[in-house]
Amino acid sequence: MTVLRNEAVPLPGPDGTAAEAQLHLVGVGPARPGLADVERALQNVPEDAARIVLMHNPTTFPDFPEGTAPLAVAGHTHCGQVSLPGTPDWSYLGLTEKEAMVADGFAPQGYGSAGNQLFVTCGIGFSLAPMRIGAPPQVVIFELMGEL
Repeated sequence: MTVLRNEAVPLPGPDGTAAEAQLHLVGVGPARPGLADVERALQNVPEDAARIVLMHNPTTFPDFPEGTAPLAVAGHTHCGQVSLPGTPDWSYLGLTEKEAMVADGFAPQGYGSAGNQLFVTCGIGFSLAPMRIGAPPQVVIFELMGEL
């Protein structure tokens, strides 16, 4: 398995697929000082190339310029990991205000630049305490279709 840290790779397509028609997978480092570099991650992706952006933290998403992350996927939040019914503003992980806003599913309209879309998965793991309550594990499957 190759870990993409602030870099992109074209995915192999059917034989004869022109380089500019390939789907690019873009990986961004975690949202810690010096580890997430959006500009570097995008530098080798042709401007009009199809791409999927993967990032650990959803808080990195607003750093993407307009139209550079049409489908971005993040994790990190574990959907709060322990989310008690009747306490929508509380979670075990104590998510930051930005993280709570995009803790699972598609980010709300206006989060990030125009032409970009973020999905945050609950993932299958946990942080610190080995349990999940009210935040079930999740494996997300996207069906990608080319232009018709």
